[in-house]
Amino acid sequence: MEHKIITYYINGLSNHRLITKKIKKWVFGYALLSILWAFTSVVAFSNKLFWVLLLAFFLEGVGFFIINHRIKVLLRQVYNCRQNGLLWDDKELNNFKMKKLERILAKYKMDTDTEKLNKLAEVIGKEAENYKIGNYIGIGIIALLFVPIWSEFIGWIYSKSEDFSMAVLSMGIMIIVALLLWQFLWILKVVFEIFDGKSHKMKELALMIDRICLKK
Repeated sequence: MEHKIITYYINGLSNHRLITKKIKKWVFGYALLSILWAFTSVVAFSNKLFWVLLLAFFLEGVGFFIINHRIKVLLRQVYNCRQNGLLWDDKELNNFKMKKLERILAKYKMDTDTEKLNKLAEVIGKEAENYKIGNYIGIGIIALLFVPIWSEFIGWIYSKSEDFSMAVLSMGIMIIVALLLWQFLWILKVVFEIFDGKSHKMKELALMIDRICLKK
């Protein structure tokens, strides 16, 4: 029975199913253009680092807010979820998912039995650990790509900081790089949900069942 509930949630109520799958062309297009821009910049504009990073930050920011806007439009039009903030909010989407989940739990006569619900959440949470692979992949990729690059970058920055104006410029470059990294990690999180999909979705399901228990 728990496997039927897991399958129902994964195939019908997970964020991947409700959001990511519907905007995957935008997400992968954004990621691909970011990678192409990075390689092009290194080859063609390596002697103008500050302006390359500034333009990259602008382009990445535009892409980030386009995807954010697409998600907000999707939530409003398809799921009737209000979106009042600058960034998309999943609060009302979670309420939508909770109502759907409560219906399937009622179908199996589990919606009023907190003991059964707690046990179900515990079983699903433990089973999710059996599918957990994406976090290790993600940590490995981030360490492999960014630690040596960041180390070299910091060394280059300080070797160039011989006067005050260059120090200010270096600080500006570091801030832009940090913001670019934050944007890239946001996209990386979406991509890793695909690698770590089942584990991530099962943990979401267990958490929602716990919330339903608290409402009883």
